[in-house]
Amino acid sequence: MRGSWWGRIAGAAALVLCAARPVTAGPPLDILYEIDVTISPADHTIGGVATLTIANHSGLTLNDLMLTLYPNIYREPNAALSRAKFENIYPHTFSPGSMTITAIETAEGTPIEYGVVDYAGPQSHTLARAFLPRPLPTGQSMHLRIAFTTTIPEKVGIFGHTQGITLLKGGWHPFVSAFRAGEWAVELLPDPARFEVRITAPRAMNLAGADLIASDPQSGTETWRHRSTRRATVALAFSPFYQQRVQQDGETRLRYFYLPENRRYVREVMDSLHRGLTFYRKEYGKSPVPEIVVASGYLHQDLGAGHEGLMVISTRLFKVFPPLKKYHDAELVKGLLFTLWRGRLPDEEAWVLEGLAEAGTQIYLRERYRRAPNLLRLLKPFAFHPIVDQILYSKNLPLRQIYFKESTPIVPREDLSLFNNKRPDGSTMFFKLTALLGMDTVNEVFQRYVDLASRGEAKPFRVVVQEVTGRDLDWFYRQWLSVNPSTDFAIRSAHQVRHADGYHTTLEVTKEGEGVEPVTIRLHQRQGPPLTTTWLSYESAFHETFVTPSAVQVVELDPEHKTSDFQRANDRTPPAIKFILEKFPGVSYDFQTKMLSYDFSAYFQRRYDEHNILRISYARNENSTSGLLTFNHSFDRRVLAYSTRQSLSLGVASSRQFVAPGSITTTTEAPFTAVRVSHVLSNAQVPLGYSDEVQQLLFGAIPYSTLTTTLSQKVLGSDHPYALLARVDMRRQWAFGTLHELAGRALFGQSAGGFHEERRFTLGGSGGMRGYSPTNLIGESILLGSLEYRRPVFRELDANIWGLTLLRRLQVAVFGDIGAIPGDRYRTDAGAGFRLTHEFLGLYPVVTRFDIAFPIGVEDRLKPDEQNPHFYVTAGQPF
Repeated sequence: MRGSWWGRIAGAAALVLCAARPVTAGPPLDILYEIDVTISPADHTIGGVATLTIANHSGLTLNDLMLTLYPNIYREPNAALSRAKFENIYPHTFSPGSMTITAIETAEGTPIEYGVVDYAGPQSHTLARAFLPRPLPTGQSMHLRIAFTTTIPEKVGIFGHTQGITLLKGGWHPFVSAFRAGEWAVELLPDPARFEVRITAPRAMNLAGADLIASDPQSGTETWRHRSTRRATVALAFSPFYQQRVQQDGETRLRYFYLPENRRYVREVMDSLHRGLTFYRKEYGKSPVPEIVVASGYLHQDLGAGHEGLMVISTRLFKVFPPLKKYHDAELVKGLLFTLWRGRLPDEEAWVLEGLAEAGTQIYLRERYRRAPNLLRLLKPFAFHPIVDQILYSKNLPLRQIYFKESTPIVPREDLSLFNNKRPDGSTMFFKLTALLGMDTVNEVFQRYVDLASRGEAKPFRVVVQEVTGRDLDWFYRQWLSVNPSTDFAIRSAHQVRHADGYHTTLEVTKEGEGVEPVTIRLHQRQGPPLTTTWLSYESAFHETFVTPSAVQVVELDPEHKTSDFQRANDRTPPAIKFILEKFPGVSYDFQTKMLSYDFSAYFQRRYDEHNILRISYARNENSTSGLLTFNHSFDRRVLAYSTRQSLSLGVASSRQFVAPGSITTTTEAPFTAVRVSHVLSNAQVPLGYSDEVQQLLFGAIPYSTLTTTLSQKVLGSDHPYALLARVDMRRQWAFGTLHELAGRALFGQSAGGFHEERRFTLGGSGGMRGYSPTNLIGESILLGSLEYRRPVFRELDANIWGLTLLRRLQVAVFGDIGAIPGDRYRTDAGAGFRLTHEFLGLYPVVTRFDIAFPIGVEDRLKPDEQNPHFYVTAGQPF
């Protein structure tokens, strides 16, 4: 192994590692699982009998066993899931999963008492304690039989079934929890064990993770077998639709189970696996496993999930904008490297293997592409677009960990190695370790560790760390594994003075929170390279003076976003300002009114600050020409017993109106300039400063209710009238299952004052009565009611359109509106439409709405303008 290569590993070290308790010299419990199960596709169950042979090498006497019942995390809906995530995970409605133990007995048939350990938290009912009929001394063994049934939930992800595919990435049978220092370490993966698994399945089923050994035409079943000697868990994937591609690659056979609709991507998957194997052999030696099995499945937060015996990859792999395929290639190679390292080091902790896999992937990327892919660099020139802005900064971006390698919480924590602990993602943990020890020290640790493994003298990674550094880092691991605290780092002050020897910049940084972690501080000079230092944050404040030959223009904390900082708006001085183009300057033509319209809207916003927005806009349509400059501030405040989100805005508007209230003829009125003050009270969970169009584009809908009060005061001209407007907009959705919903809206608006130009409400158009044009329904008060039923047509289209967008699902909607303005009768309309959910560039989910609406009972004075159907193509749900 060349030392320069390990220098490159250390250079990539900011992108690896998770932590767990240290491994022992050998497993304290040596376990053989002999499992005989039957798969029932109709009931979506897998169950039978697991016979356990347990040899006690712990040095202690065992009186009980702790069993992990992983599927019980799916007994109830995860309260941490947002509505959007819930709909992405559960294709129809919530489908519970569970594991039931019906009996535990000894080899002689003696029943064993057991009970589920019930405790608070998301992992409730995932542990069962079996009380042994007699103590098991060290050096002795015993046999147990456990009868169980696992109900597989209908869901997307690494454990569940959907669209004919079932994924069980470990934990589908009861297993003995890890045992450490006389305690059951339920937050860890189980120790490697031996497995003899016999699976009976219908003949039409193709099973990945096991080998076919027998077929019975009379019963219509086949028997599959899985054998392994040093694995923590057994993963399975099965489907009647699987097709298989087999390819020999040197000493390793590659088997890929894929769906027919993904046939065009098979070559890309196999090429990535081949390149990954070639890279591993070149860097680390011969492949330690004779076979790599890969299966496609529907995943919602991963592109690839490595495992000892079975890699699971997403059906969306490579269905993305071509420049982003590098990330998909990297995720597939990382999963492969993890699988190979697990085969080579079966007793090592998972965080070490993840570290080796990630570091190797970074080297692979640089060797293959010369320059590692950087999505931030690719998208920065287009950051003015609202969707691109969300991709860059939103915490809710799907697959953000993959594309940006940032420290973002994983919700839900489904992986068997994550579901029962609080540790952060691996790249974050290793970044902290590297900053704590230094790059050279980590390089030395890795080199020694891999050299030992290559000679067959492997030691636990933590032991190597302690040998190289001479430091006890138990406090470090314990902090991030047991507590994983959140902190807020902030730049309190930065004062710069010029002296004869250069510029003296005095910087004060503060920390709120109990965590101790390294924080990168970077000072950007006007000329010359940036100055970077690291604060270990043992204290609550950092105070230092830096001397630079050139003036410091920018100071920023944690530029790589690797800390647990939950508030990043105060991490930079001066603040970075974003320019977002809400509406592109464009032209539209209304065939009903034969009017040409165009508009422009943009806003300025401090990065990571969703509370303050400065907006400018200009628009010309059939009603008016107007320009507006507004500052908006959003904040949270309790009103009575309710937590509300509120917004206060101040603006200056200049406008000329073309349509008088309630008129159907065009009249021009004198231009005016006004000052507007507006207050919004809402039950929203999203920022209120964004326009409705941007809210629908970014968040898919505006489902919240608002009370808006606006005061407009005319400031130019011979008189100075005012207008006071109140607007109540109530919205509600009733879900009857995933993507089945009934949505209702009630809108009431009233105005007062002599400033008539500012008192107008528009009833028609895509945001109101969709069967009428905005021109014909304008008044100084408004009533509107809408009802819409939506149901899914295609729950998973999974169609890639030239890499520009990935079609996900299609809903159909039927709706009706009723409304009125003063001096007019109640009007009604009806219509239908489609709601297409797709992922822009394969990255960001967007809802596109196609509607057609018909007015009902149109009188002659509004014809011919309103006798034709009205068509709409816009973003997001209407409400």
